[in-house]
Amino acid sequence: MLVREYDESIEGQVAEPSPERSDEAAARPALLGADPGELQGRWRDLQASFVDDPREAVERADTLLDETTASLHSALEAHVHELREHWKSAGDGDTEQLRTALRDYLDLLHRLLPLAAADLHETR
Repeated sequence: MLVREYDESIEGQVAEPSPERSDEAAARPALLGADPGELQGRWRDLQASFVDDPREAVERADTLLDETTASLHSALEAHVHELREHWKSAGDGDTEQLRTALRDYLDLLHRLLPLAAADLHETR
């Protein structure tokens, strides 16, 4: 419901990404402060070790998830801090810089919403 309300509230307000925005997207910081391939490799290793030592595999999974969430939290905090500093340094009359900041906040929100949408779909 939250995602549907969000989608309805911004319907028609968000323009399709332009080639310029695609370049910006490629340059934006990753939300996960770790290499996804390395995380997947660690998961495959611990999953394969389950047969020999289930408890150790679960302990390793716990550690992996703990490290991943800490990395995500740290990366998000750094990104939000950067966004905040960008618009706070803008003068009151610098509408273009403030417009860009608002667009950057929306971009980050769009990147986070699939996490909430996945959670909503799983609870139904």
